[in-house]
Amino acid sequence: MLTIRIPFALPTLNEIIDLAGSVHHHRSGKRFVSYNKSKQQLTADIAKIAIPQVDVAPEPPVFVSCRWLCGNRRVDPDNIAAGKKFILDGFVKAGILKGDGWKHIGGFADTFEIGEPGVVVELRSLNTEENDETGPVEEIGDE
Repeated sequence: MLTIRIPFALPTLNEIIDLAGSVHHHRSGKRFVSYNKSKQQLTADIAKIAIPQVDVAPEPPVFVSCRWLCGNRRVDPDNIAAGKKFILDGFVKAGILKGDGWKHIGGFADTFEIGEPGVVVELRSLNTEENDETGPVEEIGDE
């Protein structure tokens, strides 16, 4: 299992929607959307933070657990967890994950706590050869 700490809060779903709806004009006359610029910056920041924390990347598919640390309870958990998109994109940019599609991601779990804002992300391989801590993952409906 691999644990990576991101030491800052990520944009909430409402903030992402606001960014996606705002269009700005550059003095050259070109239009650009704030979301794209923000996403590129956050993806790069997360990749830069994550790389030194990784010795060996887990084999896909992985189960992604996010422990969201929040300064207060003002924002709903589903709004907070939208930041997962930036985390996965940053991990792909850093080479920690080969992709963030169905071949590479097996599932998610989110927990929420009050604390210093940030996210603790655990990546656990669902590949049965690497999954010796907990054994093979059972399919839903197996008895």
